[in-house]
Amino acid sequence: MTSATLYNRVEEFLAVLQVEGASASTVSAYQNDLRQLTAFFETDAKRRRARLDAVTVQSFVGDLRKRGYAHASIARKSSVIRSFSAFLHADKHTTASNPATRLHAQTTSVKATRNVASADEIDRLLKQTVAHPYPLAKRDRAMIELICTTGIRVTELVSVKVTDLTHDRRGWNIHCQGKGAKDRVIQIPNRGVTSLIDYLADARPMLVRNETEHALFVNHFGGRLTRQGFWLILSAHAREAGLTSRFNPVTLRRSFAARMMGDGIPLPHIQRILGHATQPQLRSGPIKS
Repeated sequence: MTSATLYNRVEEFLAVLQVEGASASTVSAYQNDLRQLTAFFETDAKRRRARLDAVTVQSFVGDLRKRGYAHASIARKSSVIRSFSAFLHADKHTTASNPATRLHAQTTSVKATRNVASADEIDRLLKQTVAHPYPLAKRDRAMIELICTTGIRVTELVSVKVTDLTHDRRGWNIHCQGKGAKDRVIQIPNRGVTSLIDYLADARPMLVRNETEHALFVNHFGGRLTRQGFWLILSAHAREAGLTSRFNPVTLRRSFAARMMGDGIPLPHIQRILGHATQPQLRSGPIKS
């Protein structure tokens, strides 16, 4: 890994924090600490390696001690590095093991970076839904795929009515109410439409027992599915697919955001899609030490 590559990974990490709604002060603090690490990685020729490894991380912390940093400051920077290293390790940008594993564990304010699923894990999750009884299997796949392709919140998902679905020249859309009672329209990509239409045509009519029920997604009793109900459904599929317990509804949203960033989608656009209020762009400039 070159210093330029490490710098880019830092910017991606900070973008994830912004997407997840971290405060501007938190993002700024993380930015400062990680740019110090990047500068150390770039200038210490003896520690320059193809990947950020444990030796480099330990050397950086040792350098902080030599420069007289307070214990509290070192502990905070170590906490940031642990979180950032987990982010790199998840995307195979570091050595086989997490380079910051030996750093003293500290509680971090943002855990989003350790809760992102790979494309392979999402694929395994979707394939697992077919193992469940029909028509619940079609419902489950439609729900999971809808979050994976649009980033819709679970509270929005379970609140959607059939009449909230519309179709125009661009394709299918969902009209929903987000945080702060703000109405928003979510466009459904083509890859997320097939399973939804399949559920509406074949599965939902078999589940609904009362024609007055307008909820898009219903439980096996025919009533509106709850947020807790979806959590249990997702947990069961993840467990049966052999995936870790970190899988939860937020995992799917974060994974959606991470894939969009990987595709080069601008951060403000991702934030709007996710229903977040946009934040100021990351500042640039000299590193504070």
